[in-house]
Amino acid sequence: MCQMASNPYTGIKGIVDIMVFLGAISMVAIILALFLSEIIRKEITEKIINYELGFFNFLFWLFIAIVLSYANSPQETIFEKAYTHSVSLFEEFNFNFASSWTISYSILIYLYSDYLLDQSQKKKLKKYFLLTSLIYISVFLQILKGDREIFTLIVSIYLLNLHYNGSHQSLNRYKILFFIFFFGLVLFLVAYLVALFRTGANYNFSEIKFSNAIAGTWSAVLLTPLSVAGDFYYGLLKFKNGETYINLVLSIIPGFLADAIGYIRPIDGNNGPAWEMRYGQGGTHAVVVPFMNFGFWGVFWIIFIITKLLIYIDKISQISLSRNNLSLYGILLMIIPHWVWYGEKYLINAFIIWVILGFSFSLSSFFFRLLNK
Repeated sequence: MCQMASNPYTGIKGIVDIMVFLGAISMVAIILALFLSEIIRKEITEKIINYELGFFNFLFWLFIAIVLSYANSPQETIFEKAYTHSVSLFEEFNFNFASSWTISYSILIYLYSDYLLDQSQKKKLKKYFLLTSLIYISVFLQILKGDREIFTLIVSIYLLNLHYNGSHQSLNRYKILFFIFFFGLVLFLVAYLVALFRTGANYNFSEIKFSNAIAGTWSAVLLTPLSVAGDFYYGLLKFKNGETYINLVLSIIPGFLADAIGYIRPIDGNNGPAWEMRYGQGGTHAVVVPFMNFGFWGVFWIIFIITKLLIYIDKISQISLSRNNLSLYGILLMIIPHWVWYGEKYLINAFIIWVILGFSFSLSSFFFRLLNK
């Protein structure tokens, strides 16, 4: 069922039944949210476009994105040192900024949204600079360093492009499905090889086989639903009645600011739901925190509300093709897998980062326009 060794909860029918029921509740919530959502068939007659970013403003933010990715990336490649033994510049200087990669990738999505809507003569130049930066970050700061967060960014940019093009022109669905399948297969294989090779310099190439491909974060994440299901089955689970969500709000402040003022966040890299799991490998599945706090009804309603919110954003970003709407859609596409694997904090951070970036981009655009006068 997962890459970890079996534990006392594994294979017990009552626990497995609870896990299946949690999955079924989640699917019902998602399907019901889709069914109850109004189908908007409004044709777009005019794009709502913000002022496109000036070229130098665009490069300014691209530089910030690269710097954040560089500072968050391990300093050695997986051919020089095991991923778990290499530290980033932020870690070396004890600068607590775990969300820096999220900010970096959100900036890139914002810039890509700007590129899609740009009608100036600088559009091609923006494309080349953005593409070069994405290749540099993907290959040299992620894959060769053993990191894999970039894969969700690549997928989100591709889906954002489909979303934008599909809003005002018909697309060949068969070609799209074929490309998604092929593209997804390539990403899966690359992610699997990175996961294998990043453990150290002595690679065992005999481990590269299909039977081992299911062993990874994508399967180990099932340990956390197994943990809470087993605790519930044996009467060990005490519902928190919303305490975790209150702690999520109290933990919004970035780590480096919390350290500067001496504030201890209830949830951080060393504290939180992931550390409360009886069996786990980091992170928490999307159903875990709702179940820990409110039981089965909590799983249904929280998954339902989140799905409805995502559907609403999807529709708004199609009707109003603005830079802010497209970037929010793209950022959520990027962060949803992390929400599924690691919990709601990633969704909350994504919304906060989007708001801050929207204000920051508007402010920088204002100053760059003043400089150009």
